[in-house]
Amino acid sequence: MMERKRLEGGVQEKLSAEDLKKRDSLLGHGASNGGGSQPGRNSPTQSTGHGGRARRPRTKSQVDHVLGTDTIEECLEELDRGLDLTNDEFDFEEIDELIDKFQQDERVKEALNQGVNLREYTAQTEAELYKTERESVEDYIAESKNFLTLLSTISTCDEVLQRMESMLSGFQADLGNISEEIKYLQEQSSSMSVKLRNRKAVETKLSAFIEDIMLPKNLVNNICATEVNEAYIAYLTKLNEKMEYAASADHSQVVAFKEMSPHLESLRVKAVAKIRDFLLQRIYALRKPNTNVQIMQQSTLVKYKYLFHFIATYAPDVALEVSRNYADTMSKIFTAHFKNYIQALAKLAYSTAKRGDLIGVPEEQRKTSGWLGSSAKVDIKQQVNVFSLGDRAQILQQIDSPSIVPHVALQTNQKIIFEELYRSYHHLLLDTITHECAFQSDFFGQAHTATPVAPPSLPPSLVAHSNPARGSSSGVLSREELFDEIFGKSLILFSEHLATHLLNSYDAVGLMLMVRMAHQFTNLMSKNRKLTIIHLEKYFVGSRLQLQERLATILAMNTDSLISAPIPRLNVQTTHPHYITLRFAEFSATRCVIFDGVEAEWWQMGGVAEACAGLRRAMGDLLTRMATLHSSKKNQTVFLINNYDLILKVLHEFNIQSEEVIKFSALCDEQITSFVDQELTHHYGRMIKFVETVKAKLAQTASPREINVDKDMCEKLIEDFGATWKAVFVQLSGEVMNFSNFIKGAEILRRVLMELAVLYKSFSDIVKTYHKDLSKNLVPDPTLTYEIKKYSRSFD
Repeated sequence: MMERKRLEGGVQEKLSAEDLKKRDSLLGHGASNGGGSQPGRNSPTQSTGHGGRARRPRTKSQVDHVLGTDTIEECLEELDRGLDLTNDEFDFEEIDELIDKFQQDERVKEALNQGVNLREYTAQTEAELYKTERESVEDYIAESKNFLTLLSTISTCDEVLQRMESMLSGFQADLGNISEEIKYLQEQSSSMSVKLRNRKAVETKLSAFIEDIMLPKNLVNNICATEVNEAYIAYLTKLNEKMEYAASADHSQVVAFKEMSPHLESLRVKAVAKIRDFLLQRIYALRKPNTNVQIMQQSTLVKYKYLFHFIATYAPDVALEVSRNYADTMSKIFTAHFKNYIQALAKLAYSTAKRGDLIGVPEEQRKTSGWLGSSAKVDIKQQVNVFSLGDRAQILQQIDSPSIVPHVALQTNQKIIFEELYRSYHHLLLDTITHECAFQSDFFGQAHTATPVAPPSLPPSLVAHSNPARGSSSGVLSREELFDEIFGKSLILFSEHLATHLLNSYDAVGLMLMVRMAHQFTNLMSKNRKLTIIHLEKYFVGSRLQLQERLATILAMNTDSLISAPIPRLNVQTTHPHYITLRFAEFSATRCVIFDGVEAEWWQMGGVAEACAGLRRAMGDLLTRMATLHSSKKNQTVFLINNYDLILKVLHEFNIQSEEVIKFSALCDEQITSFVDQELTHHYGRMIKFVETVKAKLAQTASPREINVDKDMCEKLIEDFGATWKAVFVQLSGEVMNFSNFIKGAEILRRVLMELAVLYKSFSDIVKTYHKDLSKNLVPDPTLTYEIKKYSRSFD
């Protein structure tokens, strides 16, 4: 406010008449350096002489208006000061700078280019400047009223702004108070939110606690008064939740919990008693005759499986009682069922082999009907029924076929071989076990997996029942214990029935089929998780050992029959294969086919491996003894070759690689080599001896030319061979007919002829070396080779 008054006083002072006169005097001429000035308004006085020059006051705005550059007055003063030689500040460098500065000005540059006198130009510029200054002052005076009006307006605005400032200051103070109030309210709101959240949390936990420990009247009535049905499971579920809550935390210091614990225990006892009675009634109902057990299990037990889970959790002694009653009931049911089934199928069984059906027993001793009896000439094809596999191998591909229905088979008077009965027994057993294990997993499964743990703070009654011991006398039966209780007697029944059958069984093929089926059943059991029970696996191992022990016994009986076979009564009259050989070949092939793909250590247990090796040796010995019945060495050899070849042929038909193939292949090759040597020795024994003698001499000397080779002998041998070799070829080709296997005979013939060609080649080389003159009488090699190929091809 004071500043505004001071400004107004200053403006008025400036606008006074006196000040105006002073302004006019300031615009007059001033004297300098001995010259004078004459006042005037329109034209300035220009000083003359060398002593000085007249000057007028100038303003920067006026100079800028005239020149449009820096103040000329200042520049001229600087120039005067620079040209004053008496001035101590005289500086030529500064003069150069000033000259350069003015040279850059466009008007100065234009004046210099036109050759204008600088002093005249300066005087003219000052006059223009003075004129402009006077006009500016007059304009200022003419606008003085407007300045006063502007001053008044500014004062008014200043007052308004002052009032606004005061008002805004008040507003600012009010806003500060409001901010404090808002901050206080925020703090109160946050505090109330925390309290509300805490109270809600307490309410939730307290409500849940009250809900969990409280026993509604309707729940108590439903547990105690209503009968056990599907709705009863919901009541038990609610009770179980409360008991689980009671066992999940330490409530020893809570008065409400202490009051409710006896009531919980009473409800537990009541519920367990009702569940026990209900389940036992349903289990005893399964014992009624003509009851479909599987349907009853699903309709009356499975849908109530939670009941058993409840008592297994809170009353394991009762659960153990129930499970034992169930196991005892099902054991009796299954044992009776399997016993009736075995007895019904026993009426359909027939035996394929008798005690005398052994490999080494002469045909006339066999009592089996349908065979040729004691005929001297035996039809071999009818002698393999007991020892060959035939269509019986189909049972291995039909292992999973449905079980036999006894009354259907009886109506058709169907007779069934025992291995089919064995398959049907065990197929029914596995089906029953599969269904039963599925039921047990569904009904008892939760009881086998749930194990709640009670803390020490619970009442002793709840502690005793909340953590039952599993698989013991005080807990629920384990899965293996249940299986043993239910199926133990049935498995014993099957084992005893099999043992009874094996006492009078002489069917080695049937036994081998049953051993293989036991292996297949074991594989089926391992693939089905529900059947992977150690007791069932032990049963099949025991069944297999029963079968293998009896099989080893029958193999030993067959071995004894070969060892004790009465050679004179075996009717060995020709060199063709004997029917005993065919029995052995079919039996060996049957064994190899049945156990193909099965680990050797698996089926060779129970003494089977040793019995098979003994049977093989006994067969070889029997053939050797039977061959002695032929008078000639040649016929003995042909007999052995034919019998060995029959064994190999039967085995090769089934693409079998076994110990029998290896052993009898070696024996057959040995006899073929013997036959070739016999034939060559018979026809060309002297030539063989001659060649061997010469080779022996050559081996003993270092000079082959020095040995003596009998020329007469050579000539004789050449003559004999030339006269007989074609007839010998014909005779040898006739020997092929002595072999039962025509292909094998042709193979032996080619081998004899090749050995003969080698022999004659060695003889020819000796003749050509020591008696070359005799070589012209030799049979030419191409001729001999041609004849050999001709006879060899004739049997292709």
